Amino acid sequence: MTSQQLLTQEPENLEQVTELDISHLVIEDDTPVDNFQSEEQQRLLVEPLYSSSVLPRPFLAAANVGLFYKLKGDPIVPDVMLSLGVQRAVDYSQRQNRSYLFWEFGKLPEVCIEIVLNQEGDELLLSKQSQRKGKIRTKLDIYAQIGIRYYVVFDRKKTRIQAPGFIRGKNKDFIIIPSPWL
Repeated sequence: MTSQQLLTQEPENLEQVTELDISHLVIEDDTPVDNFQSEEQQRLLVEPLYSSSVLPRPFLAAANVGLFYKLKGDPIVPDVMLSLGVQRAVDYSQRQNRSYLFWEFGKLPEVCIEIVLNQEGDELLLSKQSQRKGKIRTKLDIYAQIGIRYYVVFDRKKTRIQAPGFIRGKNKDFIIIPSPWL
C-alpha cells in the first residue's frame, strides 16, 4: 500500500500531496491498561528486546500503540508489535510521531502479539458486544488482510500460545505451544 493508495480521490482530481492530513485520526485516547499483570507482561515482551543484542538494529518494539494501516478508519492496537529496520522519531510533539502510521514507516510490523484475559478483545473470535455493534472482523482477520507476517496470541487462562502464522496474508493453522515453553 502506498500513499497514493491511501487517498480516496479520483485520478483526475489527484493533487500533489507532500504530507497527509491526519488531524482526524485519534492518536491517543488515554485508555488505561486493564491490569498490572497485563502491563507487566507487555513490558516484559518489549524491554528485553531493547536490552539485548539479539535483533539487528534499528527496530521498534512497542506495547499498546495504535497501528494505523489506512488513512480513514480506526487503528488496530496490538498489545505488542515488533517492526524491524525502522526506528521511532524523537520528536513526540508531532502527531505523526506518536503512533505507528504505516505510511510514515513505509512498512507494517513483522510481528503483532495479543495477551488475552477475556474474550472481549476480538483476538480470535468476535465478542458478543462486538457482534451487537455490527463488527464483522476479528483482529486475526485484520492482521491477515493487511499482511502482518506473524500474529501470536497468549491466552493466560488456558496458559498457551496460539500462533497463526501468516505468509503473504494467508492464514495457516494455529500452533499450540504448551505452558512449559513459557
